[in-house]
Amino acid sequence: MFRLIRQAARDASTPPTSGLDVSGVGVVRSGRRILSDANLYVPKGAYACILGVSGSGKSTLLSAIAGTVVPAAGRLHISGRTVFDRRVGVCEPPERRRLGMVFQDYALWPHLTVVDNVALPLMARRERRASARSAARVWLARVGLRDLAEQLPAALSGGQQQRVALVRALAVEPELILLDEPLSALDTTTRQELRDFLRHLSRELGFTALHVTHDPHEALALGTYLAVLADGRVIQQGTPEHVYRYPASPDVATLTGSGSLVPVRILDRIGEQVKLRLGEIYISVPADSTLAPGEDALLVLRPHAVSCLPLAGAPMFRARRLDAQYQGDRWRVEAELAGGIRVNLWSSVNPPSDFDVHLATDQVWAMPAQKKYSA
Repeated sequence: MFRLIRQAARDASTPPTSGLDVSGVGVVRSGRRILSDANLYVPKGAYACILGVSGSGKSTLLSAIAGTVVPAAGRLHISGRTVFDRRVGVCEPPERRRLGMVFQDYALWPHLTVVDNVALPLMARRERRASARSAARVWLARVGLRDLAEQLPAALSGGQQQRVALVRALAVEPELILLDEPLSALDTTTRQELRDFLRHLSRELGFTALHVTHDPHEALALGTYLAVLADGRVIQQGTPEHVYRYPASPDVATLTGSGSLVPVRILDRIGEQVKLRLGEIYISVPADSTLAPGEDALLVLRPHAVSCLPLAGAPMFRARRLDAQYQGDRWRVEAELAGGIRVNLWSSVNPPSDFDVHLATDQVWAMPAQKKYSA
């Protein structure tokens, strides 16, 4: 039987001082395992994004952290406090976890004005209505919505409503903010504006956030920390640059962005690089530390590693254009190298049907061909 956590009854072990620490969390629903031994560490002050496809367990993990779903196993620490520990029977209720929530559908009260929507959670904490409304107005001014304070939510655009939902979550000064796909219901232009807004606000205020999304561009552009979720497990986590540049598995490489995964054989290893044959050319590239000579591997060829322009010391390949899509400021080109190797690249012009490409070998990554979980 779970009990409310109390200071004197906390686990004797001292949890790490972090924004969020998830350890071995498992969730089972209707006999089906949704999360399996999920582990996640979010540094304090980080804006962390969880990236995964629909059904990977993202929202379930968010619910477990919020306390609306009780895990079958594991521990949860928020800012060093134990809020859940299945082993010793600790389960703090949602209202005591000091969280802020931002939802995809805004979840604003339609009959309350904007200022009253923001003030409501403050009043729920027994703050007087006048002071709660005053604090709410300060927050609204901070995000450029002061003139809309007395409007009803229906009078606002989707982007404005989501800003109100965000400041409502921030106004209670939570230890952690949870955002469940908050930008997915918005049009492309508004989504970009809100992405920039969230990024600037998080840098200014330094709050700790966990933002769930299925959009790799959103996760990479917005997050200062990134976790990739697949099949109910966090399969890799770290800075967005590291996870994108050095994927630990084919799943991570595919989920984090475009590019090609080319089967290769490792011929030799020297330090952090391996030697392999790509088409008719032998190259040396950075590689996962577990790869050894004679092993099969996958070469991750991201678009930024392939160029139509000459690169000093870079091997050159003859390419045949398969497709080219005009995207305003550049062309996205799909091409085929000798041996049927397909690559994607960005170009300032639409290249001819046959052209030369140069490979920045220091931007290529060789990884195990099989799944590898590093989180």
